[in-house]
Amino acid sequence: MRRRPRLFAALGAAAVVALCAGVVGVSAAVARPHGERVAIVDQTVPTDLQWVWVEACKLSTGYSGDPSLMTFASTDGQGVLTIELGSVDDEGTMDVDEQATAIVGACVASRNVEPDDGIYRPATKAERLTLHDWALRQQQPCLAARGIETEVAPIADFLAEDRIPWYLLEQYIWSGPNGIVDVDFDVLLEARLACPPMPAYLAEQGVGW
Repeated sequence: MRRRPRLFAALGAAAVVALCAGVVGVSAAVARPHGERVAIVDQTVPTDLQWVWVEACKLSTGYSGDPSLMTFASTDGQGVLTIELGSVDDEGTMDVDEQATAIVGACVASRNVEPDDGIYRPATKAERLTLHDWALRQQQPCLAARGIETEVAPIADFLAEDRIPWYLLEQYIWSGPNGIVDVDFDVLLEARLACPPMPAYLAEQGVGW
């Protein structure tokens, strides 16, 4: 073990918003016709799935069930995601678990994530109405065609400035009995690429978290 000062809140499934804050890059311009498969050729992970990728690696390597392990993650400008796992004391110092970090880190490093420039803005009221219609008419049916059942929140939730209910895939991802669902990450990635959470033009304008 090595000790390293860390000024961060311990990250977990509930902290996905904190880790994934930023503009949401959309890899598909529009939702594909229902049921059409998207080939996972580009292994780049969208910004809003990067914490899911970390958790999927922890799950596949057997470290997801260890409550003593906290996770520190960072992404560089080229989209290289690195992590450290360990325990954190009351002063914010992490005792890095070298073995867990090496094993889970090797999995995490097998894919890059979209570089996050940190530039984003809240959706306007008109855009939130558009997002509600998009979620209802495009995203929800697209996900359902892939066996992923989700619910579109009431329009009042879409209009609330402190909420971002158009990320329907997250409902499914975090619905597992112990947090993340035990599903192959490629299944989630394919659904995310085929069924984006918003129209591409809104993502391109910086609408995000």
